[in-house]
Formats: sequence, C-alpha cells, structure tokens
Amino acid sequence: MPILKAGQHSVGVDHVYDPCLGQAFRGQHAFGVWYASETFSAPVHWRLRLPETWVQDDNRRRRAEIPEAVGEETEEECASAAVLETMTSWRVPLRPVVLNAHVTRIAATVGRFADAGVPVIVRAGAASQLTVRDPALPGYGAGPLGIQQILAAVRGLGRRADWTDPAGPYRARRSSVAVAVRVGGAGTSARPGRSGTGDEELVLLGEWEEAGRLPTAMWVTNMVSVPAAALLRMTKLAARARADLAVVGEQVGLKDFEGRSFRGWHRHITLASAAHAIAALTGDGTADALAAPAPRSA
Repeated sequence: MPILKAGQHSVGVDHVYDPCLGQAFRGQHAFGVWYASETFSAPVHWRLRLPETWVQDDNRRRRAEIPEAVGEETEEECASAAVLETMTSWRVPLRPVVLNAHVTRIAATVGRFADAGVPVIVRAGAASQLTVRDPALPGYGAGPLGIQQILAAVRGLGRRADWTDPAGPYRARRSSVAVAVRVGGAGTSARPGRSGTGDEELVLLGEWEEAGRLPTAMWVTNMVSVPAAALLRMTKLAARARADLAVVGEQVGLKDFEGRSFRGWHRHITLASAAHAIAALTGDGTADALAAPAPRSA
C-alpha cells in the first residue's frame, strides 16, 4: 500500500519505487495481510517498510520511537515477514497465500514459505529466471531462462479459465487463457537442510487476458498439484483486496495517519483495519455494495 506524503517527518517517509504502480512516489510503503474471498476481504495485519535513511539514522529512530528490533528489509522480505508472522505467531488456520508483490528472488521467497509449511503463489517480476522441468516442453535442459520466454513458448498450450472480476460490474464473470509449467529455481542445487534454493519443483503460471505472445500476469507457486484454472482464480483474490482498499480503505482512513511515530502509525492502522472489517462484514460501502444493481421497486 503506497501512502503519499508531502512532508518528511512521518515515520518511513522517503522516495519509494512501487513496482505495482510502475512509478516512484514520496511517502510511506506498507504491506497488508488480508483475508479474502471472491466477495469479501479485510486487512488483519500490517508491516511498515522502513528504508535505509530511517533504519540507520539514530536521531530519526529515537524521534519516531522505532523499536531496536526493526531493521532494513527488501520489499520481498517485508511482505513475507508480514504474512508469516500472522500465520505462525497467531496460530491462524492454514490457508494459501497470494503474495501480490513483484518478486524477483523467487526461490528465496517461496523457500521462506516452504520452510514454514505454507502454500503460496507469488507474483513474479519480469526479470525472473527459472529452469523448465518438463522434458516435453521447449527450454528443457537449457538452464535458467526468462519467465516471459518460457511462457511465450507454451502459449499455445493454454486453456480457458473463468473467474470473477471484483473490479468490474457487479460480480462480472471474465475468462483468461492460463497455462502451468513445471519449473525449478535458477540455481542448480539446494543447500542441505534448506528449501527454496532452486532445487525444489515449482509451477510457473501464465495468464493471457488478451491475444498476444507475452502474458498479462506471471505467478510462481509451490502448490504443484493444483490445476491451472484454480490457481488463476486464487490470484484474483489480490484484486478483491485491491478493489476494497480503493473503496472501503479510503472511507475508513487506512492512509490518513497524520502523526510521526512508529507505534502511532500501527495504532492508527489497527483501528482503521477494524473499521474496514466492520464495513465489509455489514456490506456498508464495500466495492460489491457500490457495484451491485439497485433494488427494483415493487
């Protein structure tokens, strides 16, 4: 969640590049953990990512009351830590995770979840490389290849998959072409006792919403036995959360903290998340409620 800020004193404010937006902005950068279905989503945990300019400045840390344990993290580390803290420390029921961050260190990121026994599907950055594991497919035995190159070669093997569009007209049905490829990480071997280093089998999922050689979206998962169509529908839960963030999140003020401290930001985001959950559970102002057809008069 990018939070635009004009000032410089709120905790974590800096010049940040957001790959999801495809642009840089000045402000704060936070990662939220959401429970989501096709018709409902609500944030349950947040982690504010602090850049180097804050982590290594003792004066800033003291003024913003940043705990000693908080250090510098990459986007992938911050997003992963937010989810795994929720699922392991809180002892919540195990559910698949849709990590909607543009991950480039795929093996390491998926490995964190594999080590915790958590099924995950991560949005893969275009620069990522993997190795094809299926002998019947182009690229097998060629070593690490760009994921766009892998998917472009198997575009013709895709099958139509239906899904619900949370950002479109009320519960509109859409369809895409999806294809799944068995792959491994770009590494050649795994370190003893450690997964996620390139030797485990993964699945690369490509989606084409329109005709064309390059995919619309690319994902990598450790859920190797799940059909491509089911994986595709799972990825759309990220759009469910994004749609509700744009509607309900703005209404309850998720981005509206005006203080400066680290603890103050977390107090605000916790209360705003509780308000978001209430609004979502009552159907008051959710993306679905605003998009639903008006009731007909008798």
